[in-house]
Amino acid sequence: MIVRVWRARAKADNAQAYRDHLQTHVFPVLQSIEGFLGVQLLERADGLNCEFVVESRWADMKAVRAFAGDAFENAVVAPAAKKVLSWYDTKVEHYEVTVERK
Repeated sequence: MIVRVWRARAKADNAQAYRDHLQTHVFPVLQSIEGFLGVQLLERADGLNCEFVVESRWADMKAVRAFAGDAFENAVVAPAAKKVLSWYDTKVEHYEVTVERK
């Protein structure tokens, strides 16, 4: 399994707009891709800003490429998301899950 990790920040008053964008636009697309296993949004707020970490899980790199294309190390950030984010990674990190316990 591959975990794709991406980070971004938004002003606190834009955080809900980003959450809404994920749930209405991004998550449905992810769910339609073969090999997509799940996603979680992590948040940390300091009052003025909100930091996001998006961790998506994929069966393998073939599934990641189905989402992100051949330049899979580049972040996929829609124009609507760019409007509400104050900063975001342009590159993502991929990790292979080697040990897991549930």
